[in-house]
Amino acid sequence: MPDSSKRESRSRILKALERELMGPSSTDEVITEFPTTRYVVGRLAPLKSEIPELEHDQIAAGNDDDEGGEYEPQPPLIGGFSPSSMGLSFLISQDTQTMNARASWGDYRREKDESKGGTYWKRYQRSVSVETIPVDTIGKLKPIALSKSIAPASIIITPEGFRGPGENGDGDAHVFLEGVVHHIDGAKAISLFLVNRRPKGDDSDRAKDQQWLMQPKLELFSAEKTPIFVAKDFDREISQDPEITTANMLYRDAKEFATGHGVAAGWDGVNATRDRASVLFTDFIPNSEVPSLIAQSGDIPDLNLDMWQLSRCSSPTDVFNAIEPLLSAYDQWIKDRKQDAKNAPFVSTSENRDTAKVLIEACEDAARRMREGLELIKNESKAFEAFLFANYVMWDQRIHAIWAGRNRDKGQIVGAPTDFDMPNNRTWRPFQMGFILLNIASMVNKPKTGEKIASDRKLVDLLWFPTGGGKTEAYLGLAAFTLAYRRLRGDVNGLDSSAGVTIIMRYTLRLLTVQQFQRATALICACELVRKSDPGKWGYEPFKIGLWVGKATTPNDAKASGKALEDLEEGKKPRDGSPVQLVSCPRCGTSLVTPQGKPENQTYDFDNARLRTLVRCPNPKCEFCARRSNDQGLPVVVVDDEIYRECPSLVIATVDKFARMPFKGETQALFGLRDRYSPTYGHLTPAHGEKPNQRVVKDDQPARRLVPPELIIQDELHLISGPLGTMVGLYETAVDFLTRIETETGVSVPAKIIASTATIRRAREQIRQLYNRDLAIFPASGLSSKDSFFAKEQEIKEDDDKTAGRLYVGLNAPGSSTKTLLVRVYAALLAAGEAEITRDHEAADPYATVVGYFNSLRALGGARRLVEDDIKKRLRYLAQQRGFPQRYINDPDELTSRLDSWRIPGLLKRLDNKFPREKDKQYPVDVLLATNMISVGVDIDRLGLMVVTGQPKSTSEYIQATSRVGRKHPGLVITMYNWLGTRDLSHYEHFRAYHAALYRYVEAISVTPFSSRALDRGLLGAFAAMQRLGGQNMAREVQAQNFDPALPSTDLMITNITLRAADLVGKKNAKLVNDRLMSSRDDWAHYADDLLRYSWLKSGERPPNNSRVLLKTSGTDNEGQWTTPGSLREVEPTAAFYLSDEE
Repeated sequence: MPDSSKRESRSRILKALERELMGPSSTDEVITEFPTTRYVVGRLAPLKSEIPELEHDQIAAGNDDDEGGEYEPQPPLIGGFSPSSMGLSFLISQDTQTMNARASWGDYRREKDESKGGTYWKRYQRSVSVETIPVDTIGKLKPIALSKSIAPASIIITPEGFRGPGENGDGDAHVFLEGVVHHIDGAKAISLFLVNRRPKGDDSDRAKDQQWLMQPKLELFSAEKTPIFVAKDFDREISQDPEITTANMLYRDAKEFATGHGVAAGWDGVNATRDRASVLFTDFIPNSEVPSLIAQSGDIPDLNLDMWQLSRCSSPTDVFNAIEPLLSAYDQWIKDRKQDAKNAPFVSTSENRDTAKVLIEACEDAARRMREGLELIKNESKAFEAFLFANYVMWDQRIHAIWAGRNRDKGQIVGAPTDFDMPNNRTWRPFQMGFILLNIASMVNKPKTGEKIASDRKLVDLLWFPTGGGKTEAYLGLAAFTLAYRRLRGDVNGLDSSAGVTIIMRYTLRLLTVQQFQRATALICACELVRKSDPGKWGYEPFKIGLWVGKATTPNDAKASGKALEDLEEGKKPRDGSPVQLVSCPRCGTSLVTPQGKPENQTYDFDNARLRTLVRCPNPKCEFCARRSNDQGLPVVVVDDEIYRECPSLVIATVDKFARMPFKGETQALFGLRDRYSPTYGHLTPAHGEKPNQRVVKDDQPARRLVPPELIIQDELHLISGPLGTMVGLYETAVDFLTRIETETGVSVPAKIIASTATIRRAREQIRQLYNRDLAIFPASGLSSKDSFFAKEQEIKEDDDKTAGRLYVGLNAPGSSTKTLLVRVYAALLAAGEAEITRDHEAADPYATVVGYFNSLRALGGARRLVEDDIKKRLRYLAQQRGFPQRYINDPDELTSRLDSWRIPGLLKRLDNKFPREKDKQYPVDVLLATNMISVGVDIDRLGLMVVTGQPKSTSEYIQATSRVGRKHPGLVITMYNWLGTRDLSHYEHFRAYHAALYRYVEAISVTPFSSRALDRGLLGAFAAMQRLGGQNMAREVQAQNFDPALPSTDLMITNITLRAADLVGKKNAKLVNDRLMSSRDDWAHYADDLLRYSWLKSGERPPNNSRVLLKTSGTDNEGQWTTPGSLREVEPTAAFYLSDEE
């Protein structure tokens, strides 16, 4: 039975917020405060009303770093005036001669309280209808006073509500409608304003608020309420851009009929063709419910996507018959779209015809590739076995992850995984299965006739699906298939497939990386248990997962890991990173750490004999406790040095970590470049030398090179942009070179790359610059943004929480500072949330934690002080004066780069704690303040409320950040605009149209890896990485002096980089790149005439033997000939630019 309790709770909270910020609580309310103090939104000041000095205060506190961007200070308000007008701009049909309007507002009058003495403010509702406004002449409209007695004879004024003391019902001669008419593209463009021209009262006049118009509203319509307002279409001039033409087609139903001025615009009465509306209106607190895009789950006859049942299929034909109905249904859907494309609007212009053809061809291509993947499973025995393995481990990890989640919530082991072993918990969504099938041919790499390698292998497949839709499961499923297929397939051209890094998953932010590490570990646990059950089939090397991130998050070497564990045991903060990255067992949910973040007894242990950090589950019944795992514990590796020796099957990394390649020879292990194996210490590379970690190795044996990684997964692709994307694109030259497999026939097989994102624009160009490959987007979009077969727009039903979209609400408070608005908004939401907790804590829980999002650390720092002081005071005030229940809140928690990495897992766990507060239990979080660190990968399903302070700089960031709430429950996003910021004001005035097609407004991304400044910063680092990791006898620190410019491998590397540059920037620019490299080659050869090492990081000390140093870490005063970035995030500091008008 549908349940709407959460939607109702959300609605009551929003109503409470509107009453607090704009009012009124009733049309004839009585208040004791000054109206302009009580309400900060929705008011028009009398002429020339200065903004009070107390509103000049800005929110910023502290300093920024590279997270979230710089704080944007507001212009000074000295001499500023509060707005006296608001209005709408719109288009009407050319033949419209007149139109009607209705203006309404509240007047507050200061009156004496005869019974108690003193004064109060009483509200009087005003409304004025204005008929036959002439719009037939181009130019300024003659101002229309909203008064019957002075209105022109041709205009009918009908006032309502002007019957208070001393009034005669005539209207208000100081309130006007003013406007202008223009001619544009066969229509008339009109701007119409409601203007308060009342004289302002003296500062000493305690009744001066009587001159303000409160809660004003302007409605526009024709006499017959016919649809005279024409939708705007300003993209026609730039529709030569195929992306804009495509967007116009996909979002053809999302039209804009009006733009606000100082207010948001709304419309109603849209006609069947959705190109005209009959009513326009102003809206000071606009809202827009953005429907969810949900995965296709409709009834397709005979389709079976149950992971467990698929894993039990006894023959390839059984698998084929279970899945083929999905492909047949998709084929039929494509045929239906082809029929649609024969009708309007797809045939109305040649552009539309071409666009529809391209969109349908993309769908057909996806259908062909999925069918090829399914045929491979049917005809290729190893692909069939790997597919069964993938389904089994995905089923196993799904039910264990759900069970573990419940155990974490309850703080104890309850029941068994089988309690959750039901079809809805173990069934693929069609798009997930589609994406796996799409990439089967890539991973099996079975070339067709005339191909050297499978053509799909060179494609980047981009999984485009809204946040929270299940992208992670899709690529984890493909990862499981790849892990299994590699073990079954065996060696490739003499390279060993039985071990080594198979998959690299890359992220951009450490928080995202740590969270996904926790999710992926559950899969690797399931893989490892299958392997142990049949090592003859799946190999004797354990499946493991590694976390390869910066030293601020995890330790760089084994000794640092041991020291960090000692510090935590003694209650100290680790100096650098901490190996404690899992706070609970991913298999059973048992806690691995105390609430203070200290490891539980023996859960984290350092094995000094093997230089290994071990993580064991304390639950004696778990497969990964010490007893049942042969003392090995969970298959996780969280220390850099250990990753280089363990070569985990799956490595999760941050993209900027790859800047370490030229500095750290041991990173060659990630690419399979080992030469020895030790049962004690693991895989050893040439870079490890004779005594790795100063240990004498007695049990090592020569070993073949391992097959390099075969699958690279890049999550949140939209974040690989700007300076970071540019450097990633340059270093990707080295990654691509090192991951290629040379076959017996001399063919070079690259690693397969897949990517995922929820927001994308000009992805084709971005992918080309990053990876020098073509792109295929899945699911292909079809002919409408509302239906791609695999994803459909959810129909919103008022009585069903499960169908609710994310409700966006806009707030703009001209004349008030950001601080004032923030205090009012946070306090009102917290107080209203408390009232809802008392009413129904289950329904209220999603809105009981306020998540505050900020565009800079400085703005967040200022807000933190407000939460700790002003907001707590305001909550007391609301309890005393407004009848809200008293809410006591803890100091805010913070999710930013300032938070120590080792504290992040504990905070994420606390965010799962639900209201109400319970004694002897860890309290839930009241307020969480975050920067863009939260905008990717924070998957806390219970969060339902976010307040965004200032419009984020990009639409993709806005979508990603706000998608962190409302993932499971009806979401509520409050965006507080800075009324002095032009970008903020524009988004507010276009609020409804913007939110009706959010993905349409995602900005294009810039990546320029071979630009001159990028080459200055990163070319030599990429070249040094290729030489050090891929060259003979070049990997150890002191082997920089072994460089030989005459070796064929040196020429091969330079040619490789030059050819890539030629593909991306043309032959002319590629020659410049080649010239640079040849010059650098000669320089290196010259440096190598003496003793030469790669790097020396000890400032103020000379290197051993007084040797030269090749690489200098940029931004330091270390020795070195070539300045090389230590992180791919490093950019030049901001330079101030001043324009002088002096001669």
